[in-house]
Amino acid sequence: RFIGSRFVVINKKDEDGERVKSRWCLQGHLDPDFQEKIQSGACHSPTLHPLSRSLILQILVSKQWTMQLGDIKGAFLEAGPLNPKLSPLYAHQPPGGIPGLSPDDVIEVTGNVYGSNDAPFNWWFKFDETARKIGWVRSQFDNCLYYLPDPLSQGAMCGVMGAHVDDTITGGHGATYDSAIQALKTHFPYRKWRIG
Repeated sequence: RFIGSRFVVINKKDEDGERVKSRWCLQGHLDPDFQEKIQSGACHSPTLHPLSRSLILQILVSKQWTMQLGDIKGAFLEAGPLNPKLSPLYAHQPPGGIPGLSPDDVIEVTGNVYGSNDAPFNWWFKFDETARKIGWVRSQFDNCLYYLPDPLSQGAMCGVMGAHVDDTITGGHGATYDSAIQALKTHFPYRKWRIG
């Protein structure tokens, strides 16, 4: 019940400047439950279709809503605990070890970690479940496209949202929409939220 791990280190350039970013990742190809995850469909996670993105942008322009973009920090880590039937799972330390740990120490994997084959699906499931509890309705045409009905306006659409892994694109208007956005920000640790 062991899986390998490694650090992925990149130089990231964005509007905040340049920085070194490191992420601890499991080596999914060594997952002892890989075949079971493949057969169950847990290795397939939906992402926003380009046509859905275009539809969102068209709705924003047509309704003159301001575009908002959100980026959730450590999304896979927010997907909850490891499925109990896939436990216990242990990881070897990455080459070079982890500062503060003895080279003989192993890591017990208790939650969804980058590199785990089912982490993207588990994250999508968690985001979808949370969004729908807040009041977003998932589109029949795309599992990552949502609209928000306004109960104060006979269910007219007051918001639209697309989710692409840890990024959200949204726009809307009114108290119901503002409340739904605040609820998303309460549930998930958005690292960035851009308006306009």
